Amino acid sequence: MPVDYGVMIKKLLFTLLTLSSVALAAPPYYPNGVGMTWKFSSGEVQKMLQPVTVKGVKVSVLSHVVGGKLIQEDYLEYTATGVFLRGSKAGGKLTWYTPRLLVYPTAPLSPGLQWTTTGASGKNTLEYTGRVVGQEAVVNSAGRFNAVIVRNDITTSSGASSTLYTYFVPTVGPVRITTSDGTVIDLMK
Repeated sequence: MPVDYGVMIKKLLFTLLTLSSVALAAPPYYPNGVGMTWKFSSGEVQKMLQPVTVKGVKVSVLSHVVGGKLIQEDYLEYTATGVFLRGSKAGGKLTWYTPRLLVYPTAPLSPGLQWTTTGASGKNTLEYTGRVVGQEAVVNSAGRFNAVIVRNDITTSSGASSTLYTYFVPTVGPVRITTSDGTVIDLMK
């Protein structure tokens, strides 16, 4: 079956944007407690599951469920230098990135901060660039927030690319995501 890199990029970007991690202090800047759940206006529910070992690496599992069906699991690694995406599993297929992809650097996120990371899975290479572009008040059904805006750009070796904006709140996670076509996805709970 041919790989749809556009769909893969959108799923990866959404994953990267909604990842919440690295418990360096209480409450954690990047929340990642087992059982934590994020419900989005798109109908997607994400939940942190128990850590597992994949390819010899202990990772936390972020599940993505839509309509009651598991569509993807992301494998996250937490270190003192940031939050890393090691791989994901969708449709029974494991995608493992070497080197791992930096999703968020060491906290705190502040305007002007930028990071770029590249990872490969087989013959496919992904380049991810995150850049904190500002702060903005966000009001949605989950509450009122002062969010840090992160621009996320992903490009694949096949030439596919996408840009998303995540509105991240320390200790809460993403409260809004805006896709490249202008679609707004809000945190509901």
